[in-house]
Amino acid sequence: MKRKKHIFGVVFMAVAVAAAIPIGINRSLYTMREDAVGEYYYDQAGYAIYEGIEKRQDAAQNLVTLGNRYIEKAPELAAPIDELTYRIEASRNAIDLDDSFIRTATANAAMDQPARALAAALNNTGLEEKDRKYPDELIANMESEQDKIQRSSYNTAARNYNGKLESLKPLALLNALTTFDEPGSAGEEEAQAGTGETGAETAAQPEDFEDMVDHFANGIASQAEGFAEGAAGWAESFADSVEAVMEGR
Repeated sequence: MKRKKHIFGVVFMAVAVAAAIPIGINRSLYTMREDAVGEYYYDQAGYAIYEGIEKRQDAAQNLVTLGNRYIEKAPELAAPIDELTYRIEASRNAIDLDDSFIRTATANAAMDQPARALAAALNNTGLEEKDRKYPDELIANMESEQDKIQRSSYNTAARNYNGKLESLKPLALLNALTTFDEPGSAGEEEAQAGTGETGAETAAQPEDFEDMVDHFANGIASQAEGFAEGAAGWAESFADSVEAVMEGR
């Protein structure tokens, strides 16, 4: 009986060690990811990317409004107006349930070409003098805001996280973040083909990660007694050590 208990203890210890390593790695990555996501909403310079995108949407919408004032005079404006209207709505409705920002970044970038096309068409329409400045001015506003988005410290934080994530595969279970200076960097094909839950089937959602760890820990606790409980505690301490190494402490 003692020998069986000893064998069980050794096996459980091996399982605990094997489990502790990915838990520690992913806990550290989760923290790094959350810090990067936070910079989307408020970066190191105090800039909010989502507010920049809203300003770009507003400038594009103003182009559409201007175009609609001249559509009877120039019916050819209908096509670029419709295209830009579609892109604005797509940007406003872009939702990334996993906070990867794939859809958000891709939809934001997709407004540029239709906006320029409509501005060019408006410039060729023979605008009234009071309106002549607006097409180029609105495009300049969109480009200026995009420049701020691309220079946001979020992009650096996301790129650093993605690099660490890639280096730790296949143990890393989280998904990548899209950078706004390279909108397709974390999976543009997924953003175009999905339904709003990009990466849901291939990567653990960050909001579920702590639940996953809790569920795993509860499973260990329910199946082990005595030495097993001690091994589980040791595994948690080992996971903390792995996390500390990951964070460079």
